Amino acid sequence: MTTRRWAVVTRWRRGRSRLLLTSLLAAATPGCVERAQQRGVVEHPIADSMSVDPDAAVVVRRNASASEPRWARAAVERLRGRTVTATIGAPEGDAEYLFGSVVDATFLSDGSLAVLDRQGSMLRVYGASGEHRYSVGGLGKGPGELDVPVALVAPNATDVWILDGAQAIHRFRDVNGRLTFVDRLPIESFPRDACTANGSVVVHMPAHQPEATAGGVLFRYDPGGTARAQFAVPYRYLERLVANRMKRGFITCSNTGVVLLGLESMNRLDAYRVSDGALLWHATFEDVRIPKLRESRLQDGRPSVQAAIDEYSSFHQLLSVVGGDGMPVVVQYGRRRTSDVRAREDRYVVETFLLLPESGEGVYVGEDLPQLLALTGDRVVALYVEPYPRVEVATLAR
Repeated sequence: MTTRRWAVVTRWRRGRSRLLLTSLLAAATPGCVERAQQRGVVEHPIADSMSVDPDAAVVVRRNASASEPRWARAAVERLRGRTVTATIGAPEGDAEYLFGSVVDATFLSDGSLAVLDRQGSMLRVYGASGEHRYSVGGLGKGPGELDVPVALVAPNATDVWILDGAQAIHRFRDVNGRLTFVDRLPIESFPRDACTANGSVVVHMPAHQPEATAGGVLFRYDPGGTARAQFAVPYRYLERLVANRMKRGFITCSNTGVVLLGLESMNRLDAYRVSDGALLWHATFEDVRIPKLRESRLQDGRPSVQAAIDEYSSFHQLLSVVGGDGMPVVVQYGRRRTSDVRAREDRYVVETFLLLPESGEGVYVGEDLPQLLALTGDRVVALYVEPYPRVEVATLAR
């Protein structure tokens, strides 16, 4: 496989490309930066606002391939040697194959694939060969309709939960081979991502607690939808706007009962034990450059947060954290050039790392893997956005 080339991107996983580009362009405007400097700038992250010592992190080196462990070599060979079984998506034609903004995907117990399209507020289900079987959802606030779908998770063999940014979880159940709406579970905050571990569902809600020291951003639910625990405080700060940005990220669960939280605004990945919420380790990635946040006040006194992209000629943004089900965890960053952001060109290159969820030991893989949406057992789903949005289903090499 050849090295991935630069490609113009219209959509990113979790549907955040345009929002991030707008934020970065605002930060790149000299007038905005100048006004922020006049009011005083607080650069983040602030070490005292973190729940752990940033100097105590496991560092994933880029030159680890020289002494690459056997587990990593085997995993990379399986990923690179994958066999494509279906490609879903088309530039035109039937609406069932025209994607807008693919934000998540998961395999169902019968082997079919569920793909969540935020732009259409639709969950589409496809068979093993990529044929469209049926769709559920649709934009609205009625039973089974979706408002701002952001992620999905399958807590067991029959159920699928769709996380909605409008403070809800929509629960569906397989009835005679078709997902059927069960109920809408109201939640207190805005969900971001979810995964399953040891029969529990872990939901990432970074905006839940505005207080500096209380609460956590990960919620553990039982299969019935009752919240049983709250843990993980990756950043403590009184300003809610900044705190939400610094705590926001993606999660994945391992089959050993560990949940990994990758943070968008920090070069940091935290591992927690699901059963008691204990922090096991946290990691950083060598030469991954995350723009710092500059905090300021607008003319009317409202808080403002801007990404300080001028510090680097190129920088990274977190794309995904997936895996853990019999495979190492895959962490992927999009590397972007500051000049492209200034020119309003939404481009990136995918950089991939592999980690062991129990220890944080990891290696750098390179730029030759596509962006992954799901990795379950020996099956993987990749997302491509050019020349049109599509998903690729593949079986890992043995």
